[in-house]
Amino acid sequence: MTASDRTRAGALAAAAMALGVACSCGRTAGAPDAGDAGRDAGDAGRDGGHRDAGHDAGQDAAVDPGPAGWVRLGGLPAACDIEVATNPEALGNLREVSCGPGCRELEPVWPREGLPYFMVALGVGGHDGTTGHFTATHGISDGRAVDFISDDRGRVVAAWRSLVTPDDCYVGAHTRALGTIGFTVNAPVGPRRSLVLFRLESEAPDAARVLHTFTSDELGANGLQRLLSQPGRVAVDMQPGGRVYSLALDGTTRLVAGGGSSGEIAFLDALSGSALFYTLWGVDHHIGVSVGGAPGTVLIDPAGADADMLRTDGVDLYWQQGYGRITDGRFERIEIWTSPYATDPAGLRPRRIALAPDGLLDPRFRASFGYAAWNMITGQIAVFRASDGLRAVVTPPDGTVLSHGGLLYVGPEELAFGSGPLRSFPPETTHVRFVRYDAMTWE
Repeated sequence: MTASDRTRAGALAAAAMALGVACSCGRTAGAPDAGDAGRDAGDAGRDGGHRDAGHDAGQDAAVDPGPAGWVRLGGLPAACDIEVATNPEALGNLREVSCGPGCRELEPVWPREGLPYFMVALGVGGHDGTTGHFTATHGISDGRAVDFISDDRGRVVAAWRSLVTPDDCYVGAHTRALGTIGFTVNAPVGPRRSLVLFRLESEAPDAARVLHTFTSDELGANGLQRLLSQPGRVAVDMQPGGRVYSLALDGTTRLVAGGGSSGEIAFLDALSGSALFYTLWGVDHHIGVSVGGAPGTVLIDPAGADADMLRTDGVDLYWQQGYGRITDGRFERIEIWTSPYATDPAGLRPRRIALAPDGLLDPRFRASFGYAAWNMITGQIAVFRASDGLRAVVTPPDGTVLSHGGLLYVGPEELAFGSGPLRSFPPETTHVRFVRYDAMTWE
């Protein structure tokens, strides 16, 4: 189960309890279902849609399209009852308000039917230089949840609706970048499988196609955790097994890092054009790169230090560099480094930006456009300017915590984060805040 899945499942379960809904919401892409072993793997790869989809019991009922234009998503296994919004902007109930000089917020104003719920996915968002985006979950209504992607002005650009029960398919990771939409669908039973789907944003929302189906044999006890998309390629990682895959748009799927006999664990870091960047944990931690789906090679492996969690905007590279490793995630000190963009070690020009606020690796570290942002253990965000290493500190609104939202992205002019009340039940995001760099105090 991924971090975002855990957040979603826990919160939806809490909401269901509060509503009195009979629901077991601990949905996971993890442990395999009993009885899957030995089943024909060929069945798991069917796109199913064209023969079976829409014809199992419970899928024959007509879908109420409503203003969002909900239709069933084709190309899925027969048991998958997932709907996609063909007019997602009709869901755009995020209102922009000012929160002071250089600060703005998006506030959810969903219809208050039953118990309203809104939660952004922890650390899932991005900015392509023109528009920012983040992903979130909204619901429950009639036992359904809506997963969606919003731009930085509150316009919903993609949305999916599914039931919240342990035996139903659901949308897992989803992402938007450079005019592309990528998402995964997890089918927990009969046999368990996870599908990776992709479409161009200019295509109809229900035109997404299956690039690859990971069967129960491929998944084992793992689940698809992180997903990134570009116009020519999609990348996913599978955890906790530590495998990173590159998917071409013709469906060619290659394991590019992790999963070897040496026991090294790989984590997907970034995707830029045809270049996929990852961190590999083994004897040391280093950053690798795969170009065009080729097997990964070492890119950053500093002498006397570990390199982790690369981020890039296609112009520069940014990463965490640890010294004196105590455990895999803790060091005596961690620094933030940068280099002009390169996919070959010979092209790197590494330089240190600043000392990180603490010695714990930050998995939600974000960096691009000349800025790097760090989630501090104090519950604040430290922002570093790459040009001179100066630091600013951003504090979430009073009474809210980043664990109910988190750092979403670092854009050219502002950073975005979500937060919500510490003791809210169910836990929810009440603020999606955007703070301009020129409104920060730099020291």
